[in-house]
Amino acid sequence: MTEEGSPEVDGGRRSEDSEAIAKANASADSNADDNVDWAEAVQYPAFSALMSAKVRFLVPLIIISVGFYLGVTVLAGLAPGFTGQLVIGPLNIGYLLVFAAYIVTWVAALVYVRVANRDFDAKATEAISELEEHQAQRKAGT
Repeated sequence: MTEEGSPEVDGGRRSEDSEAIAKANASADSNADDNVDWAEAVQYPAFSALMSAKVRFLVPLIIISVGFYLGVTVLAGLAPGFTGQLVIGPLNIGYLLVFAAYIVTWVAALVYVRVANRDFDAKATEAISELEEHQAQRKAGT
């Protein structure tokens, strides 16, 4: 330990990375949601547009992915003869469906990330700027 009580890193010096991380964490902790009135934020059209876009996208995505997963499970339980049919060598339909469930999960995740980066982030930025603008006007008026 150094005199300041921090662990020694890189031969007695504190690394620049750990200092940057510590500063970022302190900044995030001090600024996180301190100035956001969420009850007020949900009333803005930009925030409502963001949330409705997310719901319109996520509900079908979740229904499809969870429905496929549950469908595979139910099919395995109710139709073992079907899922046990061999396709190629020892590989049966059940194994293919389980593999397909993994593929569906990864595709859903990748599609969400792409849509979130393309659409949701822009709408979130718009909602934040609208809220900050309104809060600045309110502070200037008081």
